[in-house]
Amino acid sequence: MRSLVLPALLAALAAGLLLSVEAGIVRVRHRDPARQAEQVLLDELVAAVRRRAPPGGSLYVFSYTIGSSFPLVNYSGVRWASRFPHLWIIEAAYQDQLHAPRPLRFHTPAEMDRAERYLNDAVYEDLTRHRPDVLLVLKHARDTMANSLRRVDYLAYFGRDPRIAQALGQYRLAEEVGQYQLYVRAASPNQSGQAPKSEPGRYDIQPPGVSDGWQAVAADRGILRNVGIFLLLAVGACALERRRARRAVVPTSEPGAA
Repeated sequence: MRSLVLPALLAALAAGLLLSVEAGIVRVRHRDPARQAEQVLLDELVAAVRRRAPPGGSLYVFSYTIGSSFPLVNYSGVRWASRFPHLWIIEAAYQDQLHAPRPLRFHTPAEMDRAERYLNDAVYEDLTRHRPDVLLVLKHARDTMANSLRRVDYLAYFGRDPRIAQALGQYRLAEEVGQYQLYVRAASPNQSGQAPKSEPGRYDIQPPGVSDGWQAVAADRGILRNVGIFLLLAVGACALERRRARRAVVPTSEPGAA
């Protein structure tokens, strides 16, 4: 058993080194599929915000993640219209519900704690004080436990507050970019177009046809390739170790030999 430890360690070290080199080459060549997809979406969002926001305009983002807001604000050149980098308080207020199978139920004003009440007051104050030119809303997924944080319907949640609902009513849908809805401030209350409106979630975060566990592992060619590399290195290291061990054995002299 001990003779297998060193080959396994050597194989793991070699595999880790090879994979690190591969990851570095991929990053240098900008061929990482995940990074490419993120960059494409960012470029689309930057272009959309620049199209819709006037010079020196401002942006407000309804999302639980800072990745929805930055570096979008920096690249698009707009002003940030919120005191929060993202609406993380919602995640904290509904942590238990977001990871439970029951349908998500928003708190009534009487049920809200101080942090959640502060969030609603702050959103209202920022929308009315800064009057953002563009609103970016992360679309919500279906209300199932697997969708976790993406279950939150921001328009439904904030639309329950009459103050915020009135502020949102001043905007009209301009376009959809990826998983975001982009709204612009209407020139007049009678301007045509769809105002921010809650609609049922229609998609899931996890792509259909790929499940958790071994099926997901089998569907990932990168994992299978890496496992194969490790096994080949382990077999090679084990063979070298056995050869070294045989060479290290010194023949003993027979009794009575001169």
